[in-house]
Formats: sequence, structure tokens, C-alpha cells
Amino acid sequence: MDSANPDLSILIVGYNSASFLEECIGSIDAASTRHSYEILFVNNGTDESEEFVRDRFPEVRVLASRGNVGFAAGNNYLAENARGSWILLLNPDTRLHPRSLDILLDAAASHPEYQVFGGATLGADGKVNHATAGIVLPSLGRAVNNLL
Repeated sequence: MDSANPDLSILIVGYNSASFLEECIGSIDAASTRHSYEILFVNNGTDESEEFVRDRFPEVRVLASRGNVGFAAGNNYLAENARGSWILLLNPDTRLHPRSLDILLDAAASHPEYQVFGGATLGADGKVNHATAGIVLPSLGRAVNNLL
């Protein structure tokens, strides 16, 4: 899983998300079978998420909560403590597909001219959520189309 210099740092900012963390963190091993990684977690909420993660996933680095500082500040806090070559922001209500992180990191290695990558978001029905897939830069036209 992790090493002193992992390929990937997986950052999870929770907000009272204990009910999602088993599936989320539990899906990571099968998603990254060829790359080293570390997982960092912070809880912006007040539930028992920190204790759950420490007990169930002792390999995860749980950082002390700073209260509800928001999603961006929570990720920045985790990123300051990350050791990976790449950083993945992972929502706690996400479940990764097997080998998905291997595919993502392989794509990153194949395209060093890019610095930001993202995966497709699938709904519960298994279909791609087009509002989150393939958009490189936001535009007014895309924003309007996504609202319609």
C-alpha cells in the first residue's frame, strides 16, 4: 500500500460521513493494484468518522480535525501532509471501480504534458454522469447546458 514516497496520495475530507467510509476506503485496494499509495483523512464534521477510520483502517493517516473549515481548506490541509507524486481528491461517498486508479495513473504517465486528470463519475445505474465527464474548462455555455 503506502511507502515513504508513494505514487499517489488519496485525500478524503469527510463531513459526518461515517456511513460511507467502509465502502469508500474499502474500494481503494482493488482500484490501485500496481501503484503505491497513501490515504489521508480529516473529518470536518462532528460524528465518529475519525474513530471509525482509525479502528477499521489503521493504515490511513487520520489528521486532527480543525472543525468545519470547508472542503477546499480540508483538502489543502491534507495536501500539506501528503507525500505522493500525485494527489487524488476523493469524496467519502465514492466507491472506486477495480483498477480505476491504475488506469488513471497510467494515463498520467502517458501524458506528462498534462498536470490535472479526473475520472468519470458513474451514477448508481452505472451510467456516466455527463455533467462531470470530459469537461476541461468551465464555460458559460456548458454551465447553462448543465442546468437545462
